[in-house]
Amino acid sequence: MGDTIKLLAMDLGASSGRVMLGLYDGNTLRMEEIHRFANTPVYIGGHLYWDVLKLFHEMKKGIQRAYRARGKLRSLSVDTWGVDYGFIDKRGMLLYSPHHYRDKRMGSHRQGLEVLLPPREQFSVTGIQPSLINTVYQLFADFQDNDSLLEVADTILMMPDLFHYLFSGIAAAESTIWSTSGLMDAVSGEVSTEVFSRLSIPLA
Repeated sequence: MGDTIKLLAMDLGASSGRVMLGLYDGNTLRMEEIHRFANTPVYIGGHLYWDVLKLFHEMKKGIQRAYRARGKLRSLSVDTWGVDYGFIDKRGMLLYSPHHYRDKRMGSHRQGLEVLLPPREQFSVTGIQPSLINTVYQLFADFQDNDSLLEVADTILMMPDLFHYLFSGIAAAESTIWSTSGLMDAVSGEVSTEVFSRLSIPLA
């Protein structure tokens, strides 16, 4: 297997996570399950959060097991569902464990958001069906509940990008996960300045 390319894929579903090793010899891609673990949200103070550090620890275990089994890896990538995110502060630190999409905080802010950005217009701009779990609803609720975020938060990273950041130290936004957020312009493929402006959320 000297010429085999080894790629690691980490998938975080609603209740479990797994680390899969892809082996590509130039013609055929084979997959091996390396590690499987629970993905259980944590309920604290009336809210539901991702257990980020536990998941990061489990994914590192998967990397270690893959390396011991197959040697040096070419690359790795993380996949999660498409609406949750974390805040990075000005020092480059994760502010707090990200809220889980099943958290209920968005309900009390739905009417306020939809006055500023009606569902029909949300769909027209972003191409995303309006839903309380969408990133746009979550982000609006966060800033309504905690106005200090405007002072301390520097970057928002969708969950796959957040884990990539924890692994690499590089903060980057991957377009396909952002396209699920309700924050991206469906025509340009860029972050929608109209959405952010309507909701009075600064882009920088």
